Amino acid sequence: MDQIIRIGMDTSKHVFQLHGVNAAEEPVLRKKLRRQDLMTFFTKLPPTVIGIEACGGLTTGRACCSHWGTR
Repeated sequence: MDQIIRIGMDTSKHVFQLHGVNAAEEPVLRKKLRRQDLMTFFTKLPPTVIGIEACGGLTTGRACCSHWGTR
């Protein structure tokens, strides 16, 4: 996997949507994690920038967090 430089995370009560990009701003990570799996996942990654967004309404985590892939 390309090195992830930034991760956008849409939070909810039980499931978190992650969207990560590499230095070329290409998507290299799309993942759905349960709350209890977050720490295990992030401890395996090198340090990176994480943007957290709580979305409401009809949008999905993927749609909400996709803007983290662009500057």
